[in-house]
Amino acid sequence: SGGMEKKYHGNADFARKTFSFLKQALLRIEESKPFRGPDNFREGDFEYINKVDGDINNFSGREQILYQGEKVFVQDYIGGLIL
Repeated sequence: SGGMEKKYHGNADFARKTFSFLKQALLRIEESKPFRGPDNFREGDFEYINKVDGDINNFSGREQILYQGEKVFVQDYIGGLIL
């Protein structure tokens, strides 16, 4: 759950830039922690931060995107291994 901060709703150009950056962050997934993106990734004015608890069997986390140090996107996620 989550998404762009309310302040940025309706700003389609900024949303495209933000989600393009998010895609770049998600391409850098760490093999040891396959839960969305890496712990931290920076490119230009954007920064991606990912905090996750648990392991592949049961995990939850929060990812955020900052633009020039200001939070513009946040998303909570959960998951786990299903056998």
